[in-house]
Amino acid sequence: MRTYRRWMTVLPVVALLLMSGVLARGAAAAQAKSAKEVVLAWLDALNAHDEGRLRELSHPEMTLESDPNEPDHSVVTYDMFFATLHEDVESELHWEVLSAEETAVDMVHVEASLTSHDIPVLEHGFVVIVDFTVKDGQLFHAVDRLSEQTKAELAALSGPVGMPTTGAGDSGLLAALLALGALSLVVGTGVRRKAARAA
Repeated sequence: MRTYRRWMTVLPVVALLLMSGVLARGAAAAQAKSAKEVVLAWLDALNAHDEGRLRELSHPEMTLESDPNEPDHSVVTYDMFFATLHEDVESELHWEVLSAEETAVDMVHVEASLTSHDIPVLEHGFVVIVDFTVKDGQLFHAVDRLSEQTKAELAALSGPVGMPTTGAGDSGLLAALLALGALSLVVGTGVRRKAARAA
């Protein structure tokens, strides 16, 4: 009888502890963001020039790569990205997400149209394709490339036709646009501006 009473006293406590654990796990699961949500939030922060939010959503070991198949393949590190992020404000680079699809639990395939003072206005838009990888709820890696249509329209441009009037309308910028990835472009335009100011 004593054993029975002891169990009757302990069981409610055990049940309460188990229920607390289930609720805690449920709350954690509810708070966890999907890879797609992380990527879209990161791009929203990039459009808003919200450095604090970007740092919160960026993994310390984050790397951003341009198309590995291009001869001038580039890799931008976390430090490089944030060192020139403020330059993006001047170019008013804006991402309009056309589609975003999770291809794995931690991977997201994005197609987006970019506008900026530093890139030409193309007939079918300046479209980029980016494969993002998310780790621990933060952006960890991205590989981007220009769409084939965008590459063809850039290659067809000659001289300053359709180019911005900020002194960037030259063949050098066209080459940079073809070589740099979309995310690398943030750093690339910053570097070009600093070089222009130094000259």
